[in-house]
Amino acid sequence: MRGRLPRCRFANFVVWNHRLQTPPYRYRRVSLNRRQVRYEPDGSFRIVVAHRDPGTPNWIDPAGLTSGMLFWRFLLPEEEVPPIETELVPVASLA
Repeated sequence: MRGRLPRCRFANFVVWNHRLQTPPYRYRRVSLNRRQVRYEPDGSFRIVVAHRDPGTPNWIDPAGLTSGMLFWRFLLPEEEVPPIETELVPVASLA
């Protein structure tokens, strides 16, 4: 996923299962907030959701889930939320 975060008090991305529960996060990174994200030089971000570490920053581990939701939260955005682009690619193409 690629995009930019709006100016806001809080922003995060989290993986949810079909019951709107976060997978066990104690040992796996299943979410990122705006302070944890590593940004591109132009201020944009790229987040990768994959079952194995592709060796890129901002990797999210779905913790074995094969279905669920990718959920974005923005608290008190000061501007319109820019669109977030998603693309399905082979993990090997990311290295």
